[in-house]
Amino acid sequence: GTKNPATGQRNPLYFRADERLLALAARAAARVKLEEVPSARGRRKPAITNGVIVTGDAFIASDIKKQELRERFSADAVEMEGAAVAQVCYFMEVPCLVVRSISDRADATAKVDVELFYRIAANNSASFVMELIALLAGDQK
Repeated sequence: GTKNPATGQRNPLYFRADERLLALAARAAARVKLEEVPSARGRRKPAITNGVIVTGDAFIASDIKKQELRERFSADAVEMEGAAVAQVCYFMEVPCLVVRSISDRADATAKVDVELFYRIAANNSASFVMELIALLAGDQK
């Protein structure tokens, strides 16, 4: 495993999201209006889920690698930045929640999917985060 470069302390394998932020995120998910996504069966509303996000240094575009990450880590999503933020928050004892909007299925069609869906995914992610911020602001009062 990796270590904190300043203290030498080992990182945990998983950085858990803050429970209060998770509860507010669930409320935001119930309230937010998301842009529908085109699919083979027409347009559909994206789902908001709570799950395990794995972080690595590669764009995943392989059914085999996707299955390996799901089996080894119970991964629901893959990204490249969240663990660094979570690590800093963990050592600074700052509540953390990683929010990702998924624009591809991490399979053989991933590169094409990103091009088709990144704008919708980015807009939906921004809408969700704005709803979460509004709830955070109200929660502070």
